Amino acid sequence: MALVGLGVTGPERVEALWCPSNEALDLVAGSNDFRADHGLGALEPDVRLFLAADRLARDLAARGELTHVASDGSAPHDRAEAAGYVRTIVAENIAAGQTDPGQVVRGWSGSPGHRSNLLDGRVRHAGAAHAVGRPACPRCPPHDWVLVLGATRGPTEPIPPPCP
Repeated sequence: MALVGLGVTGPERVEALWCPSNEALDLVAGSNDFRADHGLGALEPDVRLFLAADRLARDLAARGELTHVASDGSAPHDRAEAAGYVRTIVAENIAAGQTDPGQVVRGWSGSPGHRSNLLDGRVRHAGAAHAVGRPACPRCPPHDWVLVLGATRGPTEPIPPPCP
């Protein structure tokens, strides 16, 4: 992971941000493929939503839990806003145990709540994260996946160079 500078304004100013992993980018691409299969447009990657997703994925992996509430009590909209994403809507899908993004999207496609989030025509942006390892729960599946979907009245913050 490379760090890149990013001047996001909002409740918390972000000065440096990691580049998303290939798995995270593939999760957004797979979600877009699923949306396309159902006549919906592609979600634009937004670096602020990648940051919000990464924050929860790392937290879930560290705790060995699967929940939308982070250890600091934050909810999906809190994490998006903390990353500077001024939302009109935010939704979040989480998963654990799957070893690749395709498995994750297939699982979500069969779950009514997750499927509804993926096929919500109001969302326009996405960010994702993948964390490996659960030190607090060695017997738990070692993969955590988070997809954050959203819409904002403001502009998209694209993934900056030199990220892929």
